[in-house]
Parts: sequence; C-alpha cells; structure tokens
Amino acid sequence: MCRLNTSRPRFSLKNAMKMKVVMVLMCAYRFIGELFKLKMLTEGIMHDCIRRLLRARDEESLECLCRLLTTIGCDLDKDRTRVSTRRL
Repeated sequence: MCRLNTSRPRFSLKNAMKMKVVMVLMCAYRFIGELFKLKMLTEGIMHDCIRRLLRARDEESLECLCRLLTTIGCDLDKDRTRVSTRRL
C-alpha cells in the first residue's frame, strides 16, 4: 500500500520568494562594493550603506552587510589608517 505524504511542503512559495529577494539584495550590495573598489563611490557613501544595514536589525540586512564587508572590507578606511599611522 502506497502512502502519500500529506505534510506541509518544505518550502512554501512565500519562503521561496523571500529567499530570491535576499539573493537579489546581496548581489546588489556586492555590486555597490565593486563600484566602491573602482573608486566610483565614496567612502562616505559606503559608511552610510553600512549604517543603514545595521539600523535595519533584521537577518536579511545582516546577510547583506556581511556580503558588503566581504567585498570592500580590505579597502575601507585604508587611507585613514595610513594617515593616522603617519601622525604617530
């Protein structure tokens, strides 16, 4: 005798759409990071993006923040660090 699985599906349409939105946002923030690396965006704009992502306080924003910092982390504040070490 064959039993049908009548339990709820593992992924609902709502969850699938939410995951897609998160993926699009993460790609957008990676693109923003790449624009910064090409010197097309300023450091002030990047700090504003980081502040906005931190203020949102939701999981999706934190994932986007991680993606952004992974992309630009080594280039961010590099000039300020160089200036502050010269003053010592």
